[in-house]
Amino acid sequence: MKRIFSRAAALLMVALLLVSTMAMGLSAAPERKQVTAIEALSAPVIDGKIDDMWEKTEAVEILNFGSNIYGNTSTPEAHEKNPVATASIKLMWDEAHLYVLGVVSDPTPNKTASAVGDEHIDGVDIQISEDNSTSGPMRDDTQGFDNTLPANGNFNININGKATGWGGVWFADAGYEKVVSAAVDTADGYIFEAAIPLQTISGSVGTVIGVEFQINDNQDGSGRTAIRQWNADLCMAHSDAAYLGECKFIEAPAPVTEAPATEAPAAAPTTPAAPATADMGIIAACTILALSAGAVIAAKKR
Repeated sequence: MKRIFSRAAALLMVALLLVSTMAMGLSAAPERKQVTAIEALSAPVIDGKIDDMWEKTEAVEILNFGSNIYGNTSTPEAHEKNPVATASIKLMWDEAHLYVLGVVSDPTPNKTASAVGDEHIDGVDIQISEDNSTSGPMRDDTQGFDNTLPANGNFNININGKATGWGGVWFADAGYEKVVSAAVDTADGYIFEAAIPLQTISGSVGTVIGVEFQINDNQDGSGRTAIRQWNADLCMAHSDAAYLGECKFIEAPAPVTEAPATEAPAAAPTTPAAPATADMGIIAACTILALSAGAVIAAKKR
């Protein structure tokens, strides 16, 4: 009886260990990708046009499919038949802002939607955790300083250049009044720019914040039908900070200064080269012969 009990207890322990291991595997946070934002020595003009100052910034591509939200449209297989929008994102910062540039490739751009809600118009979500939270909720829509998550939330910039949002970064300190955004149409989709206010921190070299970028794709005019995101395989950063990637603030690259062009020095005046020694000898001999011939002719005349 004791042996049976011992074996049962051992089997139970193994089962509990397996369940625990599986649970840990399921709840494990995804690997956090990293992107850099360079310091903006002057604020970019937010007009949807790409200034030269963006050239030296790192670009990240929004390529993962949000199949956990839209299983029929947000998969590689569905993308082959009905392409989902993609985007290249670049970032800059200063003490008060995170600047975002997005170049969106969208074969089916839609500026309106029959469904109600700003997320249903083509656009990109910038999900942020200013304190770089690695777990926990992302959203508290309490207005004012009673907001329990003032560093977390979302800014959405749509194809029309309109900014909307939620969470602490939007509501706690009136982020909705401070964000500036713009968008312009392109042959392949649209370009957007945004100056997103930093609500709970001041930007400095070495600052790290949590970020995720999510495309909301309205493929047929009805509303959002597909999603892609940058960091995680699952579209979950809107609710769980564990699915955010990281953005590190770095110094602006040193400006490249070209050495001033210098004029070539003026050529020194040239002096005729002295005749070679052999030439001098020939000349002397000829002179002597000429003088001798002259002397002979003169003697004959006498």
